[in-house]
Amino acid sequence: WAFATAGHASHQLFHAISAEAVRRLLDGFSEQHLSNTAWAFAVSDPPSADELFGTTIFATRCAQLETSFSLEQLLQLHQWSLWREERLAPWPGLPESLRQACRDAFVASKGKGEALAESSAGSANESGLSGKIKKRSSHSDVKGFELRIEQTVTGAGLL
Repeated sequence: WAFATAGHASHQLFHAISAEAVRRLLDGFSEQHLSNTAWAFAVSDPPSADELFGTTIFATRCAQLETSFSLEQLLQLHQWSLWREERLAPWPGLPESLRQACRDAFVASKGKGEALAESSAGSANESGLSGKIKKRSSHSDVKGFELRIEQTVTGAGLL
């Protein structure tokens, strides 16, 4: 979560996180760990996402803790769900009841989702990256914010 908030989208880092989380079967991951991890992958979009989310491990662990996610955590999971759908990822989704709780949290948050996106973009901008927010509603029941964090690299020797 901290690396994604700071805009540090190292593919090697996310691969290591994916491998370790899968090795542990997300055992010991709390609601906060799950939602922060999901959100970090959603905003960083690393190639190793398939490794972590391509099995039922993540969705199953979320289902086990379904009734104990906080509002903020539901908002993070909502962002992950939007990213999953946007990516057309074939991964198992959250159980429908949890997806609905995430949507309800987003609707009830009255701007908290936007505040979360703005905070993330601000953190990226402070780190010298370019954080941009776009409000989106690709489907009538799927609404959220797209956060793009970009880094421009210049210098000699780059191919």
